[in-house]
Amino acid sequence: MPSFIISERVTILNEVGFFSVKEIRGERLILVDDFGFERSVLCSYVCKTQHVEITHISKKDIPEITKKIKSAAHEIPQLDLHGESLEEEYGVVMKNEENILSVQLKELKRFCNRMIDQRQTRFRVIHGIGAGILRQEIRTLLDGREGFTVHDDQMSFGRVGASIIELRLNDVEKF
Repeated sequence: MPSFIISERVTILNEVGFFSVKEIRGERLILVDDFGFERSVLCSYVCKTQHVEITHISKKDIPEITKKIKSAAHEIPQLDLHGESLEEEYGVVMKNEENILSVQLKELKRFCNRMIDQRQTRFRVIHGIGAGILRQEIRTLLDGREGFTVHDDQMSFGRVGASIIELRLNDVEKF
């Protein structure tokens, strides 16, 4: 079993977010999240974090990965809102964060309208893990609209990187 030290940055298995070790009480750790909330967790559910320096980011080179809508019978339609996917699909040059976010939300609205037209009641939106800004913007946009229900969808090793959106076709209105 790994040993922990006070103020060490850790994560909890199958959960999103980072914590700092506040106290060590035998088999349990008292953890504090970024908002100051404390939590008691068994050591066996806690993982140490490790800093990884990235020196090169390669583009996706498999065309099947970047397709916007998958039409296989066993999969639901999906929209990938990653900047490189939108740039490749639409040729939009994204220069700053405000531009990226507005283009992503515009594409989401367009995709939602297409799903309504196609009478799809369920689809996936891939927003990535990141800082959670895009995920929150999607929730803010859709939570206030009649006919939309948004659920987290775990895409990457138990971390939330996508959302499942369900439509009540009788109640939903286009953007």
